[in-house]
Amino acid sequence: MLQKLENAYLAILRFVVILVAGLLLVAVVILVLNSMKAFKSEPIVKKAEPHVSHEFVIKQLTSKDTTKQSGNAKLGDSSPSVNDPNNKYYDQIATSLIKFVQKHAEGYESINKSKIIEYVKKQANTHTEEETKTKYAKGLASTIDKILDSPQITKMAKNQAPVDIVEKVMDSYSTEFAAQIEEEKQNAIYEQQLYAARKAEAIQSLYIAAGAFGTFLMIVFISIIIRIERNLRHLDPAHKN
Repeated sequence: MLQKLENAYLAILRFVVILVAGLLLVAVVILVLNSMKAFKSEPIVKKAEPHVSHEFVIKQLTSKDTTKQSGNAKLGDSSPSVNDPNNKYYDQIATSLIKFVQKHAEGYESINKSKIIEYVKKQANTHTEEETKTKYAKGLASTIDKILDSPQITKMAKNQAPVDIVEKVMDSYSTEFAAQIEEEKQNAIYEQQLYAARKAEAIQSLYIAAGAFGTFLMIVFISIIIRIERNLRHLDPAHKN
């Protein structure tokens, strides 16, 4: 009777050992696979692609708080000219600005275009990367006429000095462009921090998986010992008796 009870306990123990070992092995596989996914999902750093629409600038200029003065360089400012691959955009922008001022103000028949170009260039040079400067100049060149020729800005020119309007246009565009650049940088930083957190969790999961695998091996080893003990028991003379 005692022998039968012992065999029953051993059979239950064997079943439990196999079940626990199987669950541990499944857990190890799941943890390792999830960890590998976290390591492979490193975020790709995308280059900022700011886009300041002419609608945005017009809305900014026609809002109630446009009475504040621009904090950027004035039209009369100038700096030494240097070779710049964006000169074609600066020239196009300067031409549009001069055209607007001459159209809506008297006494501006002759404007020093080189000074206007340097003024626009100074706005672009607030950015350090050459690619960003190009995006700034190219984007402004593509939208400046849409801004200055809009009915809203034309109406403003009847009550405000065209030079002031030009400065506000440049200030609004430059501020929004810089804000979008900064937002992209912050998003990139957030993605990197999120990836670092996921990576730390993945490493922790690998540690847990290693511990679970060690437990699995220990249980398998115990199971083997139990199996050997049961097989050797039949060779024991005392057991035969």
